[in-house]
Amino acid sequence: RDWAGGVGFLPPLALTASGAGVVTIVPDHDGILRSVPLLSMLGGELYPSLGLEALKVYLGADSVTAQVTPPQTASLRQPPGIAGIALGSAAFLPTSADGRIWLHARPQSGDRYVSAIDVLTGRVEPKRIKDHIVLIGATSAGLGDTVRSPLGEAVPGVEGHLQLNEQLLTSEYLLRPSWENQAFTALVLAYALSLALM
Repeated sequence: RDWAGGVGFLPPLALTASGAGVVTIVPDHDGILRSVPLLSMLGGELYPSLGLEALKVYLGADSVTAQVTPPQTASLRQPPGIAGIALGSAAFLPTSADGRIWLHARPQSGDRYVSAIDVLTGRVEPKRIKDHIVLIGATSAGLGDTVRSPLGEAVPGVEGHLQLNEQLLTSEYLLRPSWENQAFTALVLAYALSLALM
């Protein structure tokens, strides 16, 4: 995704942050969040998504590198574009050619959420969040950060990041085959030809 502009960290946070990632996730034209780009362009520079950067920090990786297939070496099995993202030597994440991860939508679960007030007042066992990736986000529908999942649920925007992290950690995200577009085009042409011959 290429963004014309953006807002960075506040200076006090920038001095202490372990990493920085793009927070904005944009659903498809119909308002359903099906995929998340792992990289976004901002001012001519590539930035990782919040989920990718959180995973990088969690794994202790020192870099994010896009493995790119140039057009001259592309094939039906591997189209030109991004083949995947490497987090140092800690992990390699295959992606679609545009660097997206297709989410394997799961129902929203309250088990994955902890109220900030409960954390701040000590009502949450420390082991519940220790050594976990913790995302802080607004969950109130009135705040406007709501997207629709493929399951038809209206979920907080942070749920997209949460499911991305969960699926990157478990390698349980969806991969569309590289030949999908060609197969779909061939099917449409075959169908049109069959209609024309009738």
